[in-house]
Amino acid sequence: MEDSRLNELFPRMGDRVMVMNFCQRHIAPKRQSLIDRLKHKIEEKNSSMAPSGSAGSSGKPHRKYTRMVELGWMHAVGRGDFHYVRKLQGGGTRQVQFGRDAPVRDLKEKAIELFFPGGRSPKGVLSEFTSVEMVDFKMNELDESLKIHEYFDITKLSKLRFYLATRQDSFEPAKGEMKKFRGKLPRKTRSKKSSEIKINHEQTIVTEIRDDIMENPDANNLTNMETSKDDEEFDAFFKSVVDNIDVQQIISTHTTRIHVYREDVFGCCLRALRRKNFKPFHKIRVDFTDIDEKTEGAVDEGGPTREMFRLLLNSLAESSLFTGEPMKYLSLNNTALKNNSYFEAGRIIALSLVHGGSGPHFFSETLYCLLVYGVDKTTFTMRDIEPEIADKLKIFQGEDDLSTLRDIILSDTIFATAGCHFIAKKEDKDVIIEGRTTIW
Repeated sequence: MEDSRLNELFPRMGDRVMVMNFCQRHIAPKRQSLIDRLKHKIEEKNSSMAPSGSAGSSGKPHRKYTRMVELGWMHAVGRGDFHYVRKLQGGGTRQVQFGRDAPVRDLKEKAIELFFPGGRSPKGVLSEFTSVEMVDFKMNELDESLKIHEYFDITKLSKLRFYLATRQDSFEPAKGEMKKFRGKLPRKTRSKKSSEIKINHEQTIVTEIRDDIMENPDANNLTNMETSKDDEEFDAFFKSVVDNIDVQQIISTHTTRIHVYREDVFGCCLRALRRKNFKPFHKIRVDFTDIDEKTEGAVDEGGPTREMFRLLLNSLAESSLFTGEPMKYLSLNNTALKNNSYFEAGRIIALSLVHGGSGPHFFSETLYCLLVYGVDKTTFTMRDIEPEIADKLKIFQGEDDLSTLRDIILSDTIFATAGCHFIAKKEDKDVIIEGRTTIW
């Protein structure tokens, strides 16, 4: 207890002295006995673990003779960026034990053995790659003169992850190569009908979905993007997704009936989706009812279903899952995360697109690009983040004095939370703003 607090409780000096003497007589022996017992237990544990005559019995710390290292695979095509290769594509993260004195070049040999068994992989033959190097988690090339334990000593990490970084001019797998690879996938991830899908059918689906989502005239400014290259990449990505899922058609002979109360369209649809017997590929029939559960009497030939999806998407746009006016961005809602509401919203949007409903026209340009093209190809601006955070970043952007910039970073938590704790020079200001904008 601090002296100031003790003065408040015991105004007289004599009372404070007596209390302190009492505490020293009764508490100090207990504390010392506890320390002695802990020391005794530690000594017993060390003596039982270390064999007689070994280095452990002399008090030296036990040295690990093997270290666990994680190996991954990063791949790039042409001059593009490196991307992590997932397990279903022949990559994934592999945990391997190495001797602490093993040279770094052993990492490369083991990674090639794991990701290129027999010199081949789903990405192609090893000899066709223009570069094959080992890099660390910062994508820096490894120094082959070092040993495993020296990298642990340098980084001070308990576990290290290294990547096999490969690059090739183009990716055109040989005939039968991907077929062999898909044959190794679990049955749940591979479609028996995937080989029968025609390319023109995939392109039609891609075009219809993109046109439906971007039908809103407010999103016409996307035409300034490199559409030709991005469309090709999107089509290739869509084709790879279709090849690994079960593609089904809408079964018009079976019907899934949904009773909808107009005042709670979202809740009614959500309860229907969560039913165990709900079949998303059965034709949907919607019955609008009032509070007394009396139907409006309309025969669903497609109109009530489209009306339900229109009301659903309007409800989503005005929900707490999205923020921004007039175009929407994803908001951070902890309750929605716990309730899995973001996943349910995605199911509803997908269901609307599949069953002829409208698309999410309320998506902002940034949100659309993020979902379609990924984080790496999306440019974020201050208008994409919350106004309170944007105002603080603008204040930081307007300062030119280095000491003032450092004071702002130390005084405001938005920088520390986003991983920025210090600015070395004024020239780093724009880099910090760009990085915090992307994170927030």
